[in-house]
Amino acid sequence: MIKHWPPNVRPNFEAGGSAGDAWNLCCDLSRTGERRPVSSSQEILKLLEKQAGEIPESVRKSFIAGARELVVPSGAQIAFENEACARLPFVLSGGLRVYKAAPDGRSITLYDIDPGETCVLTMSCILGGEPFPAGAEALGETRVLVVSSEDWLRWVESSPSLRRYSHQIAARRLSAVIETLSEVAFHRVNQRVARLIVRRSTDSGMQATHQQIADELGTAREVVSRILKEFERNGWIRMSRHEIVLLDKSALVKLAEDADAV
Repeated sequence: MIKHWPPNVRPNFEAGGSAGDAWNLCCDLSRTGERRPVSSSQEILKLLEKQAGEIPESVRKSFIAGARELVVPSGAQIAFENEACARLPFVLSGGLRVYKAAPDGRSITLYDIDPGETCVLTMSCILGGEPFPAGAEALGETRVLVVSSEDWLRWVESSPSLRRYSHQIAARRLSAVIETLSEVAFHRVNQRVARLIVRRSTDSGMQATHQQIADELGTAREVVSRILKEFERNGWIRMSRHEIVLLDKSALVKLAEDADAV
């Protein structure tokens, strides 16, 4: 049986804990949940080669030998701002949220990491020797494959394909972050809430708390609650516990795409 570490665990740095590696904290707390999976490593290598080209056999063997698989519970914090990046994660299932937190406790999502993807900020920090400039947490139970920063640096130096992959995902993720900044700077909050609901919902609606939406958009929970109540009064949605039921998706799409709402 795989044991999980408690969600929202944070190292007590002020009490003399290590100020280094959040991934190591996770492994220490779920030692029996750490596995050495050949199939998962091969799955990620296949994706890397599909995007960037053939990887040398020596790197493939080293990758399989050095990779570890972890099961991260929903809400668990797996990266902390200003910490060293000791491991590079590849998401196998579930997802990770990378965010920037404000002193008042609010946060804004920079990007999500979906299955088959890795964290470009972590990769950048490893290559540049800089601390992690944000935080990261699990969105639902998440399986990740992690490799050490030392291994990744060595593989990138010996593999043109992995260097190409690093540049490709950096370019794609930069575009996504610029889009986020554009939304924050140029769109009203009610339009951003509508866009989020349209983007994340199924035909029936979406599972999310008001706080989760606020964290995603970098605003206050009270602001989100007020906007959702307005949408409900308009007959566009119906709110229930941790769920938003769509009643008039076309109205939300119209608001989301309305240039006059800028």
